[in-house]
Amino acid sequence: MSSAGLEAPKRVAVLGAGAAGLVAGRLLHDAGFDVHILEKTSTVGGVWKYRPKDVVYKSLTTNLPKEIMAFLDAPFDPTLPSFLGHAQVQEYLENYAEQHALSDLIEFNTEVKAVRPVRRSGSSSSSSNGCDVGEGKKDGYVPWPAGNYTVLKENERDKEEEGEGPLWQVTTASSNHRHHLNQQQQGERQEIYDAVVVCNGHYDVPYTPSLPGLSGNYKGRILHSREYDNPEMFRGLKVLCVGYKSSGTDIAREVASVAKEVHVVDRRLSKAVKEGMKEVEEIGVHLGNIYRRPDVLGFFPGDDGEGKSVGFVDGSVCDGVDVVLFCTGYCYSMPFLSGGTLDEEMNPSSSSSSLPTSDARLLRIKDRAVFPLYQHLFHAYFPSLVFLGLLHSVVPFPMFELQAKWLVRSLLSSAQQEQGRSAGTSSSLPSPPSPSLPSRRARFQWLEEEKHRRKQPLTDNFVSAASGATSTTSTTAAAAAAASSSPTVPPQVVVPEGPAGPPPAAAAAATAATTGLGRDWFYMGPNQWAYNRLLATQAQCLTPELEQDLQIRKGIYDDVSKRRPIFPGGRDSYRKCEYRMEEIKKGWTVMEGEEKEEQPAKNERKAQYL
Repeated sequence: MSSAGLEAPKRVAVLGAGAAGLVAGRLLHDAGFDVHILEKTSTVGGVWKYRPKDVVYKSLTTNLPKEIMAFLDAPFDPTLPSFLGHAQVQEYLENYAEQHALSDLIEFNTEVKAVRPVRRSGSSSSSSNGCDVGEGKKDGYVPWPAGNYTVLKENERDKEEEGEGPLWQVTTASSNHRHHLNQQQQGERQEIYDAVVVCNGHYDVPYTPSLPGLSGNYKGRILHSREYDNPEMFRGLKVLCVGYKSSGTDIAREVASVAKEVHVVDRRLSKAVKEGMKEVEEIGVHLGNIYRRPDVLGFFPGDDGEGKSVGFVDGSVCDGVDVVLFCTGYCYSMPFLSGGTLDEEMNPSSSSSSLPTSDARLLRIKDRAVFPLYQHLFHAYFPSLVFLGLLHSVVPFPMFELQAKWLVRSLLSSAQQEQGRSAGTSSSLPSPPSPSLPSRRARFQWLEEEKHRRKQPLTDNFVSAASGATSTTSTTAAAAAAASSSPTVPPQVVVPEGPAGPPPAAAAAATAATTGLGRDWFYMGPNQWAYNRLLATQAQCLTPELEQDLQIRKGIYDDVSKRRPIFPGGRDSYRKCEYRMEEIKKGWTVMEGEEKEEQPAKNERKAQYL
């Protein structure tokens, strides 16, 4: 991409220097934007930087091969094994940052305290001109009008299409970091940006579901997988591991090597108890000292009064549980944005955000999802506020890159449109390009339609019913888009519900807090490839070469998925496989097991890749 036609670089703040922040910063900088990457820690890498009792534990190994994990134009070292340790991924990201001179754009040890929309008082200009808040006050910056910007108000016009979108005031707290002007900065400062790209990840605030009797009856130790570093602390103990997905199955396997017993709560077993035992027969309930359990019914004092007994929905009981280890993932949390924490959703007067409660509300964090985001990327009301990397069950790095490519095109289009408006009808300037996003109303309409496609509860609306725009038919969406100067709404990605069905009625009380709008809202799984093509299409970069690359990555992804253990805590022999992309035949091969004998990939799609 090129910044040709831009009179001055637009200032963009990228929040976070993990994988998403690095690729976003690189592509924005290459396109001519004035990029500032704000990183809370002293290094790049995000969650991949190992710190004891943090997200990454000592023995963590990737569950995706490096051949599909890499950015689109930056392969991993081919001499490395397919499945990498966290240190090798961290080194890859450090090398990526060095190769593209991204450290020059990063302000380390800089915590973002607040992001709020502002505007110039008495001026229609929406350019930040690179001033900090001191100059901003002189120039008359004022807060954007207070209100709820998570829904589309009745009969509202699309102000951003008239060049009236907000600027963004970013408040940071820094200490002993190298500022982008090679200054030593300490304390709190505020600056104005034309756009903000949020790349702070979603592995910071542990999610711990409320289980009946856990707080009142259970007397053992309660941990979250974030606190896990190695299995030694569980030696000789009986452990209840709540959660069977990626972290649950890997940690259960490790803990079982030293623990007396490991009992894994697997919701698939709850479904089997309710619907029949075929699934139990296929997967089993016992492997060595690892036992599958259905949903927890409650914790009880027990006959011995020790307070370490757990009952399950199938009527079984497990006594003497020493540790409850939650492998239940994380909550989305963006406390620097108004409405950006779950506490604010449950308690609007919560002080967890540094912004006043009367400020413009930008987000709803509900049921482990973030609203309102158009195509899971752009804020539906203010599209200059962008969120990378929130989707889960995906191959992350290439998706981050494609998301960043679309946001770059969107910001370039917006900047050139603004320049065209400022220049009037001057014939010396080329015609501004068409916007890369549909109108605001069409963006909110997409959210309504997505809600209906996922069969989500209808109590949470994104479009005011009085506005007459809540129809869920594609005809309405097309009409809304056609009525504006924006392009047609991009193709819709239909995402199925998550693999785990609803729990049985006996455990409904234990999971009631996790149901409703947002459940599996960011789940992609097999639909990530259609979403990647959507991103590439909107970024205008879907070439035959990229299509082929995505096909190959999908083939390897599907093969890995088939090889993973179904039983939680089962053997991870799939990590002994070595994958190779064939440069000449444009396909891929896999060598299985320790013998590394080359065999055809067991994937029905392989033939069309070669």
